[in-house]
Amino acid sequence: AALRKVSFVGSVPVVFDDPFRGLGEADLEELLGRIRRLTESVQVVYLTDDPKVLSWAERQSPDRVAASV
Repeated sequence: AALRKVSFVGSVPVVFDDPFRGLGEADLEELLGRIRRLTESVQVVYLTDDPKVLSWAERQSPDRVAASV
């Protein structure tokens, strides 16, 4: 909610720069799921070169998650 009040037009994107590097698969999946739920209220940009994150993104609904290499 606080993020939506920061910008004049509503919300500003949240940018994550590879915050979960080195986590195990189960922990990574859990945290990425939480971030995906965050996208219901704010735009999220997740920067990484981790193939596990790309694999996760490709399994998500294309109207919720987009991946670019």
